[in-house]
Amino acid sequence: MLGVNIDDIFQEGHKARIYQDILVFGSTIPENKEFKLRELSRYLLYNNGQLQDHYKGRKLNESARIDNISRRVQRNVDHLLGMSIIIKAGEVREEKGTRLVPIFRFTPFGYMLSLILQSDRPDINVQDKLYALFRDMLAPLEALSWATFTMN
Repeated sequence: MLGVNIDDIFQEGHKARIYQDILVFGSTIPENKEFKLRELSRYLLYNNGQLQDHYKGRKLNESARIDNISRRVQRNVDHLLGMSIIIKAGEVREEKGTRLVPIFRFTPFGYMLSLILQSDRPDINVQDKLYALFRDMLAPLEALSWATFTMN
């Protein structure tokens, strides 16, 4: 699935569904909160239908399951990085170990897509959240435009 683009997220099927579930994960964490690949993998393990079906009845512990899906999740994250839906926010030490692992953060565009994907959910006020997101994104520009207007 080289050359993944935004249209691929809104298709039907397992490949699109994992992208959609990654975006929904974005709405489960506070805006601008960083996350590790392992946290995302854990979420997908319990919230992606294909992964749930795959591991149903198997005698693997959670850690082994996460290890098994980590390359696939990394590949999907890499595609979303390429579309500026997620950004790499830095690196932190592993919780168990000394290796550095990357941390990621959703962009405002990523949060917008997350909300759009969930627009049919009655438990989320998508309009208010989108309004707040746009307001927060445009507030610095509004102050800048006001300063430019008053200085001329």
